[in-house]
Amino acid sequence: MTMGTYNIHGGTQAAVGDNAHAENFTQNSPATKELISLSAELKTRAKTPEELSAAQNVADAERAANSGDTQTALQKLGAAGTWALQVATELGKDIVAKAITKQLGL
Repeated sequence: MTMGTYNIHGGTQAAVGDNAHAENFTQNSPATKELISLSAELKTRAKTPEELSAAQNVADAERAANSGDTQTALQKLGAAGTWALQVATELGKDIVAKAITKQLGL
């Protein structure tokens, strides 16, 4: 049996090689990319217990979104509150800002 030669450069690879197969594979969506960026920024800015909680909720939303659990991601964004919304808006994270706004009923 002859095996192929594969030279992979950059990017995320779902499956490579002879008879390769991948299931339930999703790359980061624009919303998830915004969550990653917002989560990192909130962690650096958080000073109060409320801000630390907001940062954790956004990190939890990111994990939920990456695993395809949209309902939990939205719940966690709502729990992140107005400070997370303020920072998301300031950073131009429009998708996340809209989701937080909706979850807060604003």
